[in-house]
Amino acid sequence: MSKITLQRNKLILVEGRDALNFIIWALEAYDLDDFHVLDFGGINDLDKYLKTLTLVDGFDRIESIVVIRDAESDHSQATSGVIRALKGCGLPSPNEPFGVEQGPPKVAFMLFPGFDVDGKILNGTLEDLCLSTICSNIFILC
Repeated sequence: MSKITLQRNKLILVEGRDALNFIIWALEAYDLDDFHVLDFGGINDLDKYLKTLTLVDGFDRIESIVVIRDAESDHSQATSGVIRALKGCGLPSPNEPFGVEQGPPKVAFMLFPGFDVDGKILNGTLEDLCLSTICSNIFILC
């Protein structure tokens, strides 16, 4: 992990460089500039990253943390992994994706690609979310 300097009191921790760029651009599009976005690495790196992050100077001033990762092929397993990582370093943990647990700090987590039309959590990735925004019956790949 490279040296971290906490620049803002609200953190978004994302899985990988693609998600980092996606979230930075989304925040810019919505004119939100009060978040510090950090790449925690791969899905197996969250535990170690969070444990190190809680030791960084200024962490005690963090007001909120959002963890964003892919659901991959099993959203239940992804959910369990995030909850385990948060609890493992003493952070509050919501019981399910897109929930919020009051802190301090306030903590939430999201899984890409999100929900289906019936409100059920989907398996998949950020790439699936992106494809779903452009897919219709005219696209053979979708």
